[in-house]
Amino acid sequence: MKLSQLKMLVAVAEHGGFSAAAAELGCTQSRISHAIAELEGALGATLLARGPGGSVPTEAGRRVLAKARQMLRLEAGLVEAARGAEALDATVRIACFRSGGTHLLPHVLEILAKTHPALHIEIDDGVEGRLGIEHALREGLAD
Repeated sequence: MKLSQLKMLVAVAEHGGFSAAAAELGCTQSRISHAIAELEGALGATLLARGPGGSVPTEAGRRVLAKARQMLRLEAGLVEAARGAEALDATVRIACFRSGGTHLLPHVLEILAKTHPALHIEIDDGVEGRLGIEHALREGLAD
């Protein structure tokens, strides 16, 4: 098992298919297909259900993806440690609409987790309207 295979698995899951993942990673679709097949062989499980509409994680794939994302965050932390970069270890409080928390934040949080693995995020996605967000900011309930 290689970290590059895990990166490819995560990319396929996030982009819904091999072609989009290949474009994101700057490699060929066949390279990703081969890497995923090797990973599935090493793990003894089918990780992606492939179909004409794209690829979605299987139940085993969802479990592996959770661990793969953890491993990739650890890798990012190792790189930072090797470079002597100070880890950003803080708590950020976010106030948002439920739709923003559901549809927009997961992508942002994934990037933050990769770049700042020690960062802690607290989310209040029950805020009502723009005024509710302004109130949370003014009252120090959100950053």
